[in-house]
Amino acid sequence: MELIDISNTYPDYTDGFNDALRFIARFRWTNTDFKVGRTSSSNLKGRLNWYFRNTDYNYMTLLFQTSSKNRAGKIEIEIQKHFKDISDNLRDGGGGWGRPPYYMYIVTIEYPPFLY
Repeated sequence: MELIDISNTYPDYTDGFNDALRFIARFRWTNTDFKVGRTSSSNLKGRLNWYFRNTDYNYMTLLFQTSSKNRAGKIEIEIQKHFKDISDNLRDGGGGWGRPPYYMYIVTIEYPPFLY
């Protein structure tokens, strides 16, 4: 599993949230196999390894980061609700507990084509 970090591109909540929505919307036109979530810096490697061992996903792209656990949770739920009909997410909200920063991510089977 490959980790792609573009989280420093979108360092704040407002731009990060909107850019994450655009990133996922562009991705879904070429691939419908994706899942959106959050994790913390202290759990990042564990989450990456879990996806590698237990799923068919090959790439985790860190979309943006925040230091607020509350903000991360709200953003995750908003994004998951926005894409609930087309993503592989089974429920709204979930992980991300641990030490900040907190990352929003998308896991995919194929490499995001617009990052070449």
